[in-house]
Amino acid sequence: MSFIYNITILLLFSSIYSCASTKTIEIDKTETPFYSVDSVFLVTPSYTINQNNFTLSLELEKLLNVQEYHFPSSEQLRVIIKDTDGKIILNTSESKNFFSAISPVEPLLTGEKKVYAYSHNGVNLFEELDEIEIYLILPTKPNEMIFTKRIRLRE
Repeated sequence: MSFIYNITILLLFSSIYSCASTKTIEIDKTETPFYSVDSVFLVTPSYTINQNNFTLSLELEKLLNVQEYHFPSSEQLRVIIKDTDGKIILNTSESKNFFSAISPVEPLLTGEKKVYAYSHNGVNLFEELDEIEIYLILPTKPNEMIFTKRIRLRE
C-alpha cells in the first residue's frame, strides 16, 4: 500500500513540475527590410508565432516603376518550415497544383505596399521543437524574393 501511495505522489509532483516548466511560445517580430535583386521592391518580413497559431508574411513596397514582375501561377507565397535536422515540417506548395495564370505582382504603383501572408491555426507544429528554419518565397518572375531565418522557439 505504501508503494502505491509513493508512486501516486511521485506522479502527481512530476505532472505539476512538467506543467510548470512548459514555456509557451510567444514571438512577434518584424525583421530588417531588404531589397529585391534589382531594387524594384523593398521587402519587409515579419512573423508572429504563438502556441497553436502562426502568421508569416512579406510586405512589398514598390520603389521603382517597373512593370515586368509577375507570378507565373496562382501560387503567391510559398512557406517552407524545417527543423534543425533539415526535415520539412511544412511546405505550402507540396502536393498542390497551381493554375498557370500570369498575374502582376502587387503593388502596381510606386510607393504603395502589399502584404503577402500565410496563417496557420490549430495544431501546434512546433510542440517538440526548440528551433525552426523558415523560408518565405515569393515565386515571382523575373526574380524570386526569398527570406530565410532560423528562429529559436525555446531557451
